[in-house]
Order: sequence, then C-alpha cells, then structure tokens
Amino acid sequence: MSGGTVYPRKDRPGLWYWELRKDGKRLRRSYPSKEAADAAKAAYLRGVQPAGSLGDWLTEWLDQYVPHRQLAPKTRDTYASIVRNQWMPQPIARRPIGTITSDDVEAALWDMWDWKPPARRINRTTVEHARAVLSGAMTAAVKAGIIGANPVRTTKLPGSRVTPRVRTLRLTEQVAHRITDAVHGTPVAAQVMILLHTGMRPAECLALKAEDVDLDRRAIHVHKAVQALGPTWVIGGPKTPLSVRTILYAPELHPLLVELCEARPHGYLFPSARKGAAYPDNPVRLAHQVRPIFDAAGLEDYSPRDLRSLHASLLLAGGATIEEVSARLGHGQITTTYTRYIGIEREEDREGQRFSIWRSKE
Repeated sequence: MSGGTVYPRKDRPGLWYWELRKDGKRLRRSYPSKEAADAAKAAYLRGVQPAGSLGDWLTEWLDQYVPHRQLAPKTRDTYASIVRNQWMPQPIARRPIGTITSDDVEAALWDMWDWKPPARRINRTTVEHARAVLSGAMTAAVKAGIIGANPVRTTKLPGSRVTPRVRTLRLTEQVAHRITDAVHGTPVAAQVMILLHTGMRPAECLALKAEDVDLDRRAIHVHKAVQALGPTWVIGGPKTPLSVRTILYAPELHPLLVELCEARPHGYLFPSARKGAAYPDNPVRLAHQVRPIFDAAGLEDYSPRDLRSLHASLLLAGGATIEEVSARLGHGQITTTYTRYIGIEREEDREGQRFSIWRSKE
C-alpha cells in the first residue's frame, strides 16, 4: 500500500504537500511542516483517512455524515447555512484540520462577533450556533480518526449572554373578544380564529387540508407543519413526536371549518397568494398581515403565535388540567407547559392580572 509523496510547496515556502493517488484521483493536502505531512502519511498507512483543511472536512461532513443523522430538513439546511456563511469565510477554514487549536477556534468566534462596518455584526446567538455546528463536525472527525481531540470543547463564547426581553401580555377572555372583533371581516379572520380556538402553532394551521378536518367528529388531525427550507417553504413533520395529535374544536368554530373545507376540498385551506392552491401560505406572511390589525386594536405586542398562550390560559382558567393543556398544545414535555402556564391557573384575579412570557420559539 503506497502512502504517497511528501514534498515542499513551491508557491508558499515553509508549507508541505502530501499527495497520493486514490481511486484514480489525485488527493493532495497541505500541512504547516514536513513532520505534520509525514504524520498524516503514516496515519494513512495505518488505515486512517487523510485529513485536509477544516473547510474540506466541513464539506465532507455535510455531504457524508449529516445526511445519515435523523435531522429535520430545516436543521440540515441550517447546518449548511452556518458552514457556508460563518465558517467558510474564516481563514481557519483553510488551515489543516489537525493543526487547529482551541485558541484558533476562539479567535475565529471573536472575529465573527466583532465584525466591523460595513459588514453587519452578527448576534451572539448566531455565534453560539456556529460554535455548536463546528463542535459537532469536530466530534465526527475524532470518531473518524482524523484528529485526536475536539478543540471546540474547551472554547468560550465571545461577549456576554443577553437577557431575553420580557413582554407582558394580558391573557384574558376580554382580550380574546377584542381579537375576534378586530379580525372580523379581514382576510386573516379564519386563520386567527382557528389559532385562538385550538392553540395550534401557525405553521401547523397553515399546513391544514380538508382531509385533516373531521367535520363529523369536529376534530382536527395535526400531523404536519410548514417549514422554511432556505428561501422556500415546504411541508414537513411537526415540531415534536407529541405534536402529532387530534384536537377537538368548539362548536363556534364548526361553521367556519365547514365553509373552508367546502371551498377548498383538495388543496390547502390557506393557500399561498403567490403560488396558488397547491402551495401553503407561510407564518411570516401571516404575521405581517396580522400585525397592523392587532396594532389598530391596541394589541401591539401580540403576534399569531401568542394566541397559543391565550388559548392555554383560557383553558386553565376554565378548569382544564395542565396535562390536558399540554396534550392539546402538542408540547414535547409537560414541564414546558407547566413552566409557561401553571402560574395562570393559580391567580385569583384572572381578569386584571398581567402575565409575563418570554419572547422565544417553542
């Protein structure tokens, strides 16, 4: 078995190539010293696959390793976007993967965080995601025998953690009536009423077809959701396994659902205004449509997603148990429901009490 050839790079003195032929193709990697190139050659002779630059490995990781993991298409797309936009522009991406240290990774993270104008500075959450993606790729490299240890594990994120902004929403029956009055006669009335009376996520609501609605049982079967995949919107699975559920709806919602199902017996109940009945509308467009309506009604801090909180609070105020509310909302863990909504159930002055919730994605 040939281990290839090690020779100095003529274009960049001080660097060395290790080159070999594999499956009829030339494989060439660059290293900072002859010793590093010889070590890579020796590792290859022991059966360890050759390691190139960090950028080479990230590309291989995305192509060969990520597809075998049980990830949602949106998650895989996010990984690819972070690699493309955050790591590939960094000089560290052109470094041999075996020479990268924790200090190198931290320096790259600080560079992302501290971009100067005219480049837009990215937020700390994006840097945190970039670190997590790189750590996953480096762990895969360790398992593949390409590097000995993951240098990302001992790194620290730049900057300081930002405390999330807290909004205060009034979650009462009076607010529900105000919302109902505000959207009456508007193009988004049906979407808002379904969200308000079922507690569905907007992405779940917009993925509904007539076949998902059992008019006889007065039930909605939730088993898919609209998801962003790059610049396009696609239909995917729900957020968690427990998000697949059947929601019994109130009699007040029945005439509306009958009308929707009769009007669109085959396509989506809420089709895309741009692409037609074969494609669903998306949550971002819905939020843009709803925002001015809520603002005009004095509900400036409400969004379509907040109707889940309002729905849950009304259920709890009406005597529903936290287990029943959790199942209806499709939360993956009952602790999520308990943390967000159990305080509402214990308030005596429900009509006047204001409840704070975090601005975050469930």
